[in-house]
Amino acid sequence: MHVRAPTGTRIEETARLCDLVEQAIRQIIPPVEMDNIVDNIGLPYSGINMAYSNSGTIGPADADVC
Repeated sequence: MHVRAPTGTRIEETARLCDLVEQAIRQIIPPVEMDNIVDNIGLPYSGINMAYSNSGTIGPADADVC
């Protein structure tokens, strides 16, 4: 799932928003059906990381929650 906060949001605030998204997901999906949730926040370090993502990231206000 792609999360996009308003442009100009600091990466720390985006991380806080991702925590809220994770909490909502954990309320819906039972623990026996889910092992982990991974948040990739901000711009990727290299083009290789971008190749494995199908959502466009433009800055620290973007995150992929998987």
